[in-house]
Amino acid sequence: MYTIDDVAQGRNLERYDRLVLKDPEPKAVVERWHDPMLAQARTFLWTHWQQRKRGYLILTRSSVDHMSTSHIFVEPDDIGRWRVYWRSIDRREVTDLPTDYSMRWALTGGWDKPGTSLAEGQLPDPVEDRLELRDVCREWDGSF
Repeated sequence: MYTIDDVAQGRNLERYDRLVLKDPEPKAVVERWHDPMLAQARTFLWTHWQQRKRGYLILTRSSVDHMSTSHIFVEPDDIGRWRVYWRSIDRREVTDLPTDYSMRWALTGGWDKPGTSLAEGQLPDPVEDRLELRDVCREWDGSF
């Protein structure tokens, strides 16, 4: 797992539910599509988002030539809006991804495209479906 000093940027982590997940061994990209570990991560994020509970997910993924750790926070911002704040760390750098203020389940749209919303009343399949994240302007920011 990669971390840095003050990865939490002053957050009181005692106030957050925490889940730590890491690949037991390096995986190829194709193995990620139906990864039960990612399903567990999605479920954790979604549950905390829906219940408006603070959550801190530490997710370490590795392939044969790369490893990174994501530190993902579900929390209210300074004015009370719920958000997903994501920091990614690899051996070379820390990347703070754009903050997201919307999350929904969607059928995958492909590698770099938004998906299709689930039908009303359809329950998500955390292994097959993806969480879509959207920024403060509700623009698609990526799928997880």
